[in-house]
Amino acid sequence: MQTKNFIRPLIGAAIILAIPALCMIFSVDGWMWSAMDFLIMGTLLYVGGLTYEFFALKARTPGQRGLIAIAVLCFVLVIWAQLAVQAVSQLIGFSN
Repeated sequence: MQTKNFIRPLIGAAIILAIPALCMIFSVDGWMWSAMDFLIMGTLLYVGGLTYEFFALKARTPGQRGLIAIAVLCFVLVIWAQLAVQAVSQLIGFSN
């Protein structure tokens, strides 16, 4: 993989993480993230972006890249929902 394949997910994650950072600066209700929240979400977004970059290099058509993007997005959203509110565990019936 080339250097740009490592940089693009990093830039994408930084742009997405700017949203909660700006909301915290302007005191929007419900946006009280800790440094650990930013670290975890940044890691999740970066790894998701790297995963897309890796598999998109193997894809031969735009349709395949689209399916890869959808799969990676779904995977990231499931992990995010689980971390945020344990939604996946509740959906499939696991409880403490």
